[in-house]
Amino acid sequence: MSYEILYDRLTVKVDNNRFLSLVISGSNNCYEITRSGGERRERNWCENFLIGNSLKERFQPMTKQTFEKYLDDFYKSYVDEVRHDIDDYPNSEEKAKEIAYNRIGYYSGISIYGKPDANFGTLKRWFKNSFKKAVTPNQLAEARHPLLLSVQKYSRDNGYETVYSQELSNDNILTELEKLQHYEYAKENLTVYIRPKGIFDEVALRNMRKVMFPKEISPNTCKEPLPKDYVIRFADIKSGSMYYYQKGLKRRLRCVYQRDKSFAHKFSLSNAKAKAKMLTKYWGYKYKIDIEKTEHPAEKSA
Repeated sequence: MSYEILYDRLTVKVDNNRFLSLVISGSNNCYEITRSGGERRERNWCENFLIGNSLKERFQPMTKQTFEKYLDDFYKSYVDEVRHDIDDYPNSEEKAKEIAYNRIGYYSGISIYGKPDANFGTLKRWFKNSFKKAVTPNQLAEARHPLLLSVQKYSRDNGYETVYSQELSNDNILTELEKLQHYEYAKENLTVYIRPKGIFDEVALRNMRKVMFPKEISPNTCKEPLPKDYVIRFADIKSGSMYYYQKGLKRRLRCVYQRDKSFAHKFSLSNAKAKAKMLTKYWGYKYKIDIEKTEHPAEKSA
């Protein structure tokens, strides 16, 4: 079965309220040659995926609400298709909605990251989340990946030749998109696409996004480490001998005698409690296990 894999997406902010959605996708049955000479599944940029195939639909900026309406209409179209298949089933209306929602990926031939049977909720969130990190053409240019509008002409003798190329900015993007609404490229055997320059797959797009939206450092990571001044004490139930836990090999208990307490492994209070609980589970039949606070040198001299 052939299906379309959605690898990643980029939302371009055209003006204050309107956006252009770009998606990296490719068929699971088509392969391309990489720069290293290997093979991988194809990757292509698509404009306004799921909206339509005409130039007017592909390059029409839209608001977030309009885009969500298109997604809802996409879902309803498959509800009607499923209802037609299960017309004789009791409560076919509700059953059709449930099946189309849970198996929209199967019926539409769409897979997110190659995972089969994506439901409609996952598909809708996948697109909606990209609006949170929408970028302008000028921001892409600052990241050294300007948004490129390219028009190519195909001929049997020369293959694809670029007949028009323009870097888009905040000032000219609306003008260039409006031009595409009136041109009849299909009659002239022309191909039009918009994509960030130098971004050919989801890995490069992800790396660019990390530079443009650096991850904020959590305040918890800036805290000083907890003092490790607790040890775990073992008391042999039969003999009463005292030992202290020493970190050893996996699945092997290693202890030191009471007089060698300085060699015992040190824990913070929370880690000591968790470790003692785990050791009690496996060694509680033989030892009585407790935690004990060690004395710092400063406390001893005092």
